[in-house]
Amino acid sequence: MAGVAMAPLVGRTIDGLVPWFAGVIAILWLLVFQAIAVGADGINIAAVVIVCIGIDIFRQMVQVSLTSSVFGLDASARSRLNAVLLLSVSPCTLRDYASV
Repeated sequence: MAGVAMAPLVGRTIDGLVPWFAGVIAILWLLVFQAIAVGADGINIAAVVIVCIGIDIFRQMVQVSLTSSVFGLDASARSRLNAVLLLSVSPCTLRDYASV
């Protein structure tokens, strides 16, 4: 929920950056929060909460930056690229469609 609530702020931040650069920044921060999760495992519950919020926010930032990259491409290929993007962002999406 924190990632969705931060979407307007993240979107404004990404609008000021080149989309691929925003994606790289978000991925680096995702790595930082994953390291915190591994390092603080079992020490304190606050670390779990901080990691969940951080991963949620920066995963949303990656998705917004990738989507803005796709919408910046050729209009005739946009729908196909958007479909590929939506299927590749979440591994669960492909699994859910395969079970239908």
